[in-house]
Amino acid sequence: APTIHEPRGSPTLLRREAPERPVPRRGFLVGAGPRGEHPVSLPATPAGRGGRIDLRPLADGIRQLGAALRPIPGRRLVVVKSSVTSGTTETILRPLLEAAAGKSSAELSVATNPEFLAEGTMVGDVLHPERIVIGVSRPRDQRLLRRLYGRFGAPIVTLSTSGAELVKYASNAFLATKVTLANEFARVAETVGVDVDPVMAA
Repeated sequence: APTIHEPRGSPTLLRREAPERPVPRRGFLVGAGPRGEHPVSLPATPAGRGGRIDLRPLADGIRQLGAALRPIPGRRLVVVKSSVTSGTTETILRPLLEAAAGKSSAELSVATNPEFLAEGTMVGDVLHPERIVIGVSRPRDQRLLRRLYGRFGAPIVTLSTSGAELVKYASNAFLATKVTLANEFARVAETVGVDVDPVMAA
């Protein structure tokens, strides 16, 4: 995988949070909540053949997580941050997790929380998000995640799990459209002899 330079905050953050542990280079699991009791799944979903996302790393991670949760009593909420197409959590990930954990939906909930990060500013994007999108199927999960993310002070948008999954792709498409439009205006500005930077900033 290519190296991504994160100059702001990452050296200090790594020294504080992982002074003696190797930093994972691929998808991994972390704990959320006061005691880390609610797992957050972060495996990558790379593009496969024909542009389809490859769910195998995420599915493997979900199975491993389910197996780890099997002997643990009590209700758990699993948060999926990976980019997946709308409906993936409910139709694929939830059944995989429940089967691996040997738990019913009453004991195990799944929510989505897509990330909106830019290469080079990821640390800042995580610590100071413009908005936080959560996808839930139960009011209890919504309350828990609002408490968890409320400390960031960012607007929290709540949708269904499928709706939150779609927001990520809509956001990516909107950003790509903005770049395309900016490039078109740059060509127009060059043709008429105008500096495009102040035009786009106005």
